Amino acid sequence: TPTSPTDARLQDIDYLRKCTSYDRAFTEDQEASIQQALDRLEERAADLSDAEFYMQVAKAVGLPDNGHTNLSSRPQNTDFNTLGVRFYEFSDGLFIVETTSDYVHLLGQRVVSMDGKPIEDVFSDLALFKGGNEAWKRLAAPKLMQSPILMNAVDLASAPDRLTIELEDADGNRTIETISAVYAEDPSVVPSRYA
Repeated sequence: TPTSPTDARLQDIDYLRKCTSYDRAFTEDQEASIQQALDRLEERAADLSDAEFYMQVAKAVGLPDNGHTNLSSRPQNTDFNTLGVRFYEFSDGLFIVETTSDYVHLLGQRVVSMDGKPIEDVFSDLALFKGGNEAWKRLAAPKLMQSPILMNAVDLASAPDRLTIELEDADGNRTIETISAVYAEDPSVVPSRYA
């Protein structure tokens, strides 16, 4: 039983160290890379926020680039904040496909950038936190984009409680919207996390 949040993190890291010896997906070089990442994480365990710790563990576990070896996304649904919009990538871009009543006017708009960063760059940066092929990483990225606290933990959002998003409507008109985050204690106030 952990005696503190830091002790719990150290126990998590110890567990992850053991997992690499059981998972045959890792080459010797990949296992060494993960162990080095866990060493760095262990040194910083007491100083990281929960969101930073989660994202750094995701990065370490994703190092082998195996779509079957990734950190669970469940904490994204239960432990971290979320926007009042949901994103989905179609062949012509990332779009808002579901919203709370506060943001219904944004439905169907294409995302151009997040906090001033072009959306393709955001996809590229988030690929570091998921193992697998490009299609799998692109499918997972919008879920991370929906949490400002997770995006902020990896320097992709300027604030942990909101995102400023440049949008383009069907007529090509662009607007900038700042969307505040909420926590999901009451599931009725956020759209589905699986949109």
